[in-house]
Amino acid sequence: MDTKKIIFIIQSRIGNALDISFDLITTQSDSALVLIAQQEVIEEVNRRKWTGYFKAILPVSPSFSFAEVSTSIEQYLSELESFKNNLTFEIVTINESKVDLCGKLKVHFGLQSQDLSHFVYKDKMKSFAQAQKINTPNFTVIDKNEAKKNLSQYSEKIIKHIGLPCFIKPVNMFASKHCHKINSKDQLENRLKVLVDDSLTYQAESFIDGNLYLCDTIVTRGQVRFLQVCEYSSPCVKIYDNPSLGWITLPRSDALNQKIEQFAYQVNNAFLPDESGVTHLEIFEKSGELSFLEIAYRSNGIEPSNFYLKRANIPLREMHFLTQINPDIPINIEESNYVACFLINYPQKAGKLKKIAKLPIQSEFSIRWNCDIGESLPSNQGYDAYAGTIIIWNQSYKTLRDDFEKMKSFEPLIID
Repeated sequence: MDTKKIIFIIQSRIGNALDISFDLITTQSDSALVLIAQQEVIEEVNRRKWTGYFKAILPVSPSFSFAEVSTSIEQYLSELESFKNNLTFEIVTINESKVDLCGKLKVHFGLQSQDLSHFVYKDKMKSFAQAQKINTPNFTVIDKNEAKKNLSQYSEKIIKHIGLPCFIKPVNMFASKHCHKINSKDQLENRLKVLVDDSLTYQAESFIDGNLYLCDTIVTRGQVRFLQVCEYSSPCVKIYDNPSLGWITLPRSDALNQKIEQFAYQVNNAFLPDESGVTHLEIFEKSGELSFLEIAYRSNGIEPSNFYLKRANIPLREMHFLTQINPDIPINIEESNYVACFLINYPQKAGKLKKIAKLPIQSEFSIRWNCDIGESLPSNQGYDAYAGTIIIWNQSYKTLRDDFEKMKSFEPLIID
């Protein structure tokens, strides 16, 4: 083997989550790729004729247990004669549900000293942020036993600590799944009655009313190499109510952008003090006050590379792999366009797609539809399944901003 490093890629999802330039990763890193995946992913890789990108494919069960995956890695390495001659390796993933596993494997094999659980479990994440003096909403982990003993009293305890309205959400889910806004004690009690018998762990946190922003950041050895602030069209939890969810890059000269950048530097320095990779941070702003919502150890899940190639010539999803493989990799930033992206939801009511309306915008754009005219469409599925994505770009921020505002309420899908 001529390569200097083996990269174990843990992959549990198909579809757009598998849109990765493995060729770019291989050529830019001088590495051999080994895929660790369940059968569904392996079949998709075969269908796309991508098996040639991998030195080996190691099948595992859908549970991706630590014991099974670590044993697969150990057995593969033990069979490599070249591994005994200083061949190194790395373990990476872009799947949110496998970040915790990836972190535990990194620690197990001595690749880093700290796991990644503070990027995964929202209770641990927020406790960590508070300990680092990062402004964070009040929260508490739901004590199911206490709720069962005295539902009314426990509800009052939560309200006293968190206030109303509040959100109840699982500590280790993503994409606003199983997230409920609570406006009254009655609603809280009804929700607690349901989740006390749920296998998931939940937390309650203060509701923040304001504008939501994201920051995608490239970090190497704890140093921020690139950071971009974007404004959401609406809070992500409203994805199930609106025709789309969008985000737009902010100008670096904007005063609020600069304030959010400083906040994002503080968060990234705390969460990745020595490690490398890409983070996706979400921040609420209200009346000039910034509050930490959550951070993920991965890029934005929707068209991240296409978005940032238009913005700054950066393949962001692949950079999450490449910066872990080689923290010294050159990052050639060429900012040319302001960019916006919209995830287009399926309609609120299921029906047959009659027509796709013309976009009411002036900027250049590209569209990726997941549906065709005449097809029967399901109702809004949120992040799990959506009708398409639209990337919009322009060298003029004003023109792009005007287009962004038009797209917020635009419904391109015309249903019979």
